Amino acid sequence: MIEKIKKVRENLKNPKTKSLTLLGIYAVFFIIVYILIRTGEPVEHASVVKKEIKSVSSYEFTIELNDNSTVTKTLGNYNNNSITFNVLDTGYYYQNGKYYLNGEEIEEYDLFDPINYTYSNITSLKEKGTFLEETTYSDGHKKASYNLSINDYFNTLGIYYDCNLDNCDEINILLVIEYNEYINNVSIDLSNFYGYLYQINIQYTNIN
Repeated sequence: MIEKIKKVRENLKNPKTKSLTLLGIYAVFFIIVYILIRTGEPVEHASVVKKEIKSVSSYEFTIELNDNSTVTKTLGNYNNNSITFNVLDTGYYYQNGKYYLNGEEIEEYDLFDPINYTYSNITSLKEKGTFLEETTYSDGHKKASYNLSINDYFNTLGIYYDCNLDNCDEINILLVIEYNEYINNVSIDLSNFYGYLYQINIQYTNIN
């Protein structure tokens, strides 16, 4: 390196090589400046490929309600905001806020309501929850758990509830979601709120 510097100095003193040497120095200088400018460019100028968020318009679902060890299963199909489902061996149809039984509108539906547990509602619950941990499995699917306040749970699902407990604002429930490309399995543990075993397990299949 020292020898190269000496050589440059000698060339600068020689009238025959001075011009060519200065041209080389300027060329190196501008190359360095260009590299520094490119390196310091903000990240937002880089080409970023955004992952497309896929909408969910149809799927089949299975919901199991474990209410103090009494399990009720609901099977259904969601297609563009209309839902057909079967609970306790009885088939129902739901659309535009109305329930139908055997093709006739019914005034009141008072069984466990699967309408509250649509794919979009579960996504909203996930966004409301506080992330706890996530596990990635060998097949690529993941399981994530969230802490969710009981107020956020009912309000997000649009369910009216009357809490008579002194610490109602402090009650949290556990939300566990398994997913790959889409959400596949959901577990909601409401035992802290009810004071006994109360869990809702949901499985989504044949999505879109």
